[in-house]
Amino acid sequence: MKHLNNSRQHGATMWTTLSFVLMIGFIAFLAFKLSQAYLDHGIVRGSMQEIANHHEFQRMTAKQIAESIKKRLIIDSIRDFDKDAFKVVREKSGEKYILIDYSKTVHIAGNVSALVEFKEEIRPERK
Repeated sequence: MKHLNNSRQHGATMWTTLSFVLMIGFIAFLAFKLSQAYLDHGIVRGSMQEIANHHEFQRMTAKQIAESIKKRLIIDSIRDFDKDAFKVVREKSGEKYILIDYSKTVHIAGNVSALVEFKEEIRPERK
């Protein structure tokens, strides 16, 4: 029979476990803080996609599109969206699309913030 040496510890120590829990907690905290920016962007993108898919989109003026976007964002409770964050672009072929380009600063803690940048084109979906 072998003699077991109990003087050596096997497995995770209390400090290793605590470090692991703190890292997981910090990552979850960051995900929680940043999730609202991504959820809001999803709503913005969805609203603009609905406008781009509207059958009158190609005939609408830039002012009409901006008004429609503004109304949809108010309905969707997106209040801090800058009107300069999007513009209507017309290609040489005559096709219009909406270009979204904005950034959002998310307060993390104390004097630490995160900058989240969004830039994408919203084109009418082909049916």
